[in-house]
Amino acid sequence: MRKKQKEKEKDLVKGYIVTVNNHTYSIRFEGDQAVVNGKKYKIEVKEETPGTDAPFIKKSLPDEKSRAGQLETRSLNAPLPGVVVRIAVQVGDHVKEGETVLVLESMKMETDANSLINGTIKEIAVTKGTQVTGGQLLALIQ
Repeated sequence: MRKKQKEKEKDLVKGYIVTVNNHTYSIRFEGDQAVVNGKKYKIEVKEETPGTDAPFIKKSLPDEKSRAGQLETRSLNAPLPGVVVRIAVQVGDHVKEGETVLVLESMKMETDANSLINGTIKEIAVTKGTQVTGGQLLALIQ
């Protein structure tokens, strides 16, 4: 039993939440593809040549002082593949940890997607009827 669980853990793909120009994306990498908010894109990644300066990267990273005043934004990702059958909140609504944000249906069973933190809904990335994949970004909560 433990061996199967360890194999499943190996198969999990680490994801990232990336914000570009105030737009937040859920990203994970699968081989030569990046899955961005549930949509797959073919990518090519090259390592930076030693000694090469990449000033655009250095300038885009905030220092500790500028990050100190920012509120934490957490993504709410789909716990499983399914269809969005109900959205219980709107952008700007305050939610408590554990409160239902939306409901997914999978295999004729409904599953609540609940807030992981106390906060405010900043973005809802799906609409009612949207087919989602496991791990896909559903909402952002700050």
